Amino acid sequence: MKLPVWFEAPAEPPLVRSVRVDPQTTARGLTVRTILATPRHLVPAAALTTLHQVGEALVPFVVGRAVDEAVAPSDGGALVRWILLLALTFVLLSVGFRFGSRIGWLGMHSVQHDLRMLVTDRLVSPYGTAGRRRAVGADLSVATADTTILSRAVGVGVYGPSRVAAVVVCAVILLTVSWPLGVGVLVGSVVVLLLGDRLGGVLRGRVAAQQAAVADAAGSAADLVQGLRVIKGLGAQSVTSARYAVLSQQARERAVQTAGAQQRSMAGLSVLGGLFVVAVGAVAGWMALEGRISVGELITVVMVSQFVMEPVAGLAQMITFFWNPAVAAAGRVLPVLRGEPAVRDAPDAIGSLPDRGPWGLRLRAPWLPGGVLRVDPGEHVVLLPDPSTTDDLVSLLGRHREAATGEEFELLDGSGSAVRAGLLTVEAVRETVLVAPHEPHLFAGSVIDNVLLQEVDDHDLAAAVGEAGPALAAASCNDVAAALPGGLASPVGESGSRLSGGQRQRVGLARVLHAAPEVLVLVDPTTGVDSVTEQRVAAAVGDLRAGATTVILSASPAWEARADRVVDLRRRSR
Repeated sequence: MKLPVWFEAPAEPPLVRSVRVDPQTTARGLTVRTILATPRHLVPAAALTTLHQVGEALVPFVVGRAVDEAVAPSDGGALVRWILLLALTFVLLSVGFRFGSRIGWLGMHSVQHDLRMLVTDRLVSPYGTAGRRRAVGADLSVATADTTILSRAVGVGVYGPSRVAAVVVCAVILLTVSWPLGVGVLVGSVVVLLLGDRLGGVLRGRVAAQQAAVADAAGSAADLVQGLRVIKGLGAQSVTSARYAVLSQQARERAVQTAGAQQRSMAGLSVLGGLFVVAVGAVAGWMALEGRISVGELITVVMVSQFVMEPVAGLAQMITFFWNPAVAAAGRVLPVLRGEPAVRDAPDAIGSLPDRGPWGLRLRAPWLPGGVLRVDPGEHVVLLPDPSTTDDLVSLLGRHREAATGEEFELLDGSGSAVRAGLLTVEAVRETVLVAPHEPHLFAGSVIDNVLLQEVDDHDLAAAVGEAGPALAAASCNDVAAALPGGLASPVGESGSRLSGGQRQRVGLARVLHAAPEVLVLVDPTTGVDSVTEQRVAAAVGDLRAGATTVILSASPAWEARADRVVDLRRRSR
């Protein structure tokens, strides 16, 4: 059997297509756009859940009419017809609930996935984010917890119309009995909803504070794990553990406060809804005593009064548990989606360099000694770094920021002709110039997985090692393999946690050497190894990169000894 179209995987991500964030977008606006992000799920789900709620609201009407037209006059034929109608009503409302909920949950999870991917893509964008520095744990909290909470707002779009429809149908039914009762139901429902939104203001603030506390705790935990070896070396385990314990306790207290605010808000709304239903029932009872309505109509009013509390309470629950937390989460997601990229491609940027390599580089900047740094194609240059300018140098060469006033970054071919980096796409520059950071990031997997940046099966291990052999040897990864129980197939752990600092550096170095870029920039690549290994690595890298442009930022004599030229970037003379 072919599934309906709303059960099929969407051809393009709903959120990427529907949600657009601009400087005027508010947290409420983002929440509304999230609710409407997947109409292919939202429309049928809302229609089916509305069918369910309308069917539930019609049950009291059918029962009341059956009493007046079949039971009271003892009409057996009419009774059969009303029973059949009641059975049909239950079938329709049951089908509506089952399939509407399934489609709604599918839509919610689709939106959750696409929203999470949208946030993640923004966080790991190769274009970066200008002026934004956050802890890993805070970003993780936004990409997981906040996107999950925000996506739950889809439930408002799925179940909200059905609850409203149920209230309207109940009001119409009551209007057929007595217009004051119908008007009272509509007005009372609106009042309850407005009061619920007012009560939810405190809850939104509590949820935002809770998520901020969770993010701080997660960031502290991530920093603790990443720096565990350094922390142990300094003997600071107790201090860092105590700090994490404090942040974790604060997150727990915020969670308790949020739960309390949710319960108080829900209790207040339940009291309001209960008073509302009691008032409707009391008025209907008085009208029955006065003879203004029949016995069947009284049964209808009583049953409707009892039922109408469900959709009213459902609307209150959506405000408390879906809408308010989603608005708070949207307030944390919004800055991520609204963030401006740190670098941009020019409208007419070139996607690849002309085939005139090998390439060198020329950098002009007021903070460079002499104002200019030139590295000719194929040259092996060591730069003695100045700590005050190293970050500027690395970020500019890696195209992690735009060139500031007075700065210019160019690529040089063998004839001395220059191509300004700003005329190329970011991807084209990074394909030519690879900047390897001082602390390489390793991914969960084996050593050889991290060198080749792909998963290597056991039966492909020999071929993979052979392919990466020159890079592994130059980075002295043979020593790393010998020290691990599984050799190059040994897992490195999350972020390389199973390796020492020097081992991580050598695996990262092997990875960039295997990539064999036109221009390779290494930032203190061997600070974690002993002097003998450092000399061996410096010599091997020089041999492997012969004829290719290589720039090493290091004050190590081992690298200076193998350089074609040493450039002192420090402001004091050598």
